[in-house]
Amino acid sequence: IPNPLRQRLEEYFQHAWTYTNGIDMNSVLKGFPECLQADICLHLNRNLLTNCSAFDGASPGCLRALSLKFKTTHAPPGDTLVHKGDVLTSLYFISRGSIEILKDDVVMAILSKDDIFGENPCAHATIGKSSCNVRALTYCDLHKIHRDDLLDVLDLYPEFYQSFTNNLEITFYMRDEDQAGVDPRAGRISRRHHSRSNSQDPGGGEGGGLGGLDMDVRRFTFRPPVPAKFHQSSVESAHSFRAGSSDEGSDHHDKCSGHGILEFSTDKAGQDVTPMNLQFGDNQQRSTTLN
Repeated sequence: IPNPLRQRLEEYFQHAWTYTNGIDMNSVLKGFPECLQADICLHLNRNLLTNCSAFDGASPGCLRALSLKFKTTHAPPGDTLVHKGDVLTSLYFISRGSIEILKDDVVMAILSKDDIFGENPCAHATIGKSSCNVRALTYCDLHKIHRDDLLDVLDLYPEFYQSFTNNLEITFYMRDEDQAGVDPRAGRISRRHHSRSNSQDPGGGEGGGLGGLDMDVRRFTFRPPVPAKFHQSSVESAHSFRAGSSDEGSDHHDKCSGHGILEFSTDKAGQDVTPMNLQFGDNQQRSTTLN
């Protein structure tokens, strides 16, 4: 790791340690019942939920649901929180410290406590991209909520939707209007619609049961190929692996098909495999001095 990056890591841990003393609160919270988690998160985020006008009029249940979705981010001076061109997947609320907004090395704004930056996810059907860089000027503590999490809560409490949209005042709107937004459906399967399609069409719809897998296929289109596995059920297959059914040309195919990349099951992982001995039988493994 280069020195500048290592220094940033050290500064982050030192800053985070002053708040956590090395305790991972996320891991601790997971050990509690969900109702108790909500109470704890509501207490930790009480200042934000009380002082920010965007949450005026929210019911206690809505505030509890929102508090579970917020994440806390710590940033040392000089750390870049958002780069130009980044997809604006989260909305940021500054609870301590100062940040600067830069565009082409020109300072556009300086934000501090209680300021908000990002974009309003309720105002656009697509996810925008950042028009600026966001860099910490001092040690900063920020609350952020992911776009999908916020919309999920607003779906659960539709009576709060309009109030939130009207009261949300973003200090610096970061969406780049010159760049096309990202369709959120292109890389994400909505849990709500996915479960609804499964309940209404258990067979998967038309096309031989592939209708329900339509979004899954798009999601994993760019998944890298997985190396071919050797079948352990046949001793010969580990030595002469081939994709075709014909024995002809197997030597040439072995050279081009990744022969030698072995993937064993857990029960075979501890056994010694060499070119001289691919037999796992008792007779082959028994010492000749014992015969």
